[in-house]
Amino acid sequence: AAAAAARRASMPEWMANRSMQQVQRKAVPIQRPTAMVSKPAAVPSSSSWPVSTRHQASVIHEPSYIELPEGFVPKWELLYPMLRRPQKAERRLFELSLLNVQEFTITGLPLVEGMEPTPVTGLRQKIKEISKPHGKSVFEKDKEGIGGKWRIPLGAYRVFFSFLNSDAMTKVIGIPENQLKIASLGKARLERGFPSVGKVMSNGVPRGLATTLAPFQRGGVDFVAERNGRALIADEMGLGKTIQSIASLSMYWKEWPLLILTPSSARYHWENEFRHWLGVDSPVNNNMGNGNGLDFGGEDESAEQQEDYDLGSLEARSMPLLRNSQINVLTSSKDPLFPTSDTRVVICSYGLAPTLVEKQKIVPGLFRCAIVDESHMLKNIKSQRTSRLVPILHSTNRCVLLSGTPAFARPSELFPQLKILSTEQDAWWGNEQLFVQKYVKRTTPARRAELFAMLTGTIMIRRLKHDMLKSMPKKVREKVLTNVVSPEQRKEFHQCMEMLREGKGVLGQLARQHSALDTVEDHGSHSVSLLNEKSKPSQEA
Repeated sequence: AAAAAARRASMPEWMANRSMQQVQRKAVPIQRPTAMVSKPAAVPSSSSWPVSTRHQASVIHEPSYIELPEGFVPKWELLYPMLRRPQKAERRLFELSLLNVQEFTITGLPLVEGMEPTPVTGLRQKIKEISKPHGKSVFEKDKEGIGGKWRIPLGAYRVFFSFLNSDAMTKVIGIPENQLKIASLGKARLERGFPSVGKVMSNGVPRGLATTLAPFQRGGVDFVAERNGRALIADEMGLGKTIQSIASLSMYWKEWPLLILTPSSARYHWENEFRHWLGVDSPVNNNMGNGNGLDFGGEDESAEQQEDYDLGSLEARSMPLLRNSQINVLTSSKDPLFPTSDTRVVICSYGLAPTLVEKQKIVPGLFRCAIVDESHMLKNIKSQRTSRLVPILHSTNRCVLLSGTPAFARPSELFPQLKILSTEQDAWWGNEQLFVQKYVKRTTPARRAELFAMLTGTIMIRRLKHDMLKSMPKKVREKVLTNVVSPEQRKEFHQCMEMLREGKGVLGQLARQHSALDTVEDHGSHSVSLLNEKSKPSQEA
């Protein structure tokens, strides 16, 4: 104290006063905590390092302990690492749906309506890894190149679903079990391959027709047989839907007479087809040789599927061939349905059939077998045609619908056709309200793909030309100019043009406009040249 007083005496006045103020402040009593326990602060694990603000003790004077990550070396500019707040796990919502009977896809859905859907971009590596044992998974970009969809082998579904479902923050809407069962059956059918000629003949198809069918056409006949004669053949145009339907219904010849519903312009085409493939005088059924070397075992079947077929027993099972008088083409409502007691095939147009139903000439149960050509014409259940014909066709035991354009983009137009084919035992498509709710009101690309998979797994078979006829060259169009020289040919040509002018269609209108063609006999080849020049619009039409 004496030394301090001596120092203050030697200080200037302002310094001495300042020193006294400090001494007085120190004399103020300070309340301190009675006890102080040091405890380490909770810090994130070493896996959640670096980035954010400096770590600060939560209480003043309370020490904080941190665990340095492996390999970290303290420096003056960074004595300890920057801590990062652990990222919060985000909830995810996915839906798995069928693309076809062999593939499925995954779609991200929004957690709340109006929000962005859950992204699927982070799943690429896992999708590839899980699907590898079952096949190749491919991401297919859309036409705009902005988005796309995954094509994942159906065999990987169970493992992939379990992987997604193992995450507590992820909710997965899976494929219903009934759809998986349908897809599995369809997949097994595709892997089985096409049946042999002997297999088709064993079902009752005549030998001449069975040997003419291409392998994929035999597959179509076999599909109808599996569906007990109720199916939709939706092959692309040019793959032979007509011959497949005739062969399919020939398996059930004991249940005939057979009703053919077709557009009016195709009535006589169907008559010629029946005469050609099932006619007793047809060269198809008369130039068959002795059957040696026919593919009765079939290279399209696997070894365990092949059977030994006896030609004699096969022909005994097949239907008797038709005479021309057994095929009846209706042209008016006054024509009798069965002009003879042995009439086997009745061909009727869509325009005439509703009138016959209204007059009760055609009633439910009259025909047990039917073929419906261009079945997409029965698309509006409220129309007079559809409302009258659907009950008639639904009451048949066997019914084959043919359509190259079954309206996948407008699912509502499909339901009348599905209602025709549905039965009490197989009522996949019997509930219209459920169908509309799922595939009409909620129509999306994923829903349409699911609908296609369900159809191909139950009642529909659809093949494309570029898949079935891979060796077929591209279509070539040519113009052939002919010079009608002889009087006999000119006379025949003139008669044909007279018939054309009497027609009601576009070609008939064009022919009537060129009245100069009436002088074809007088002007000879000059008139024929005029015809070639003026008939160009007809060729384009």
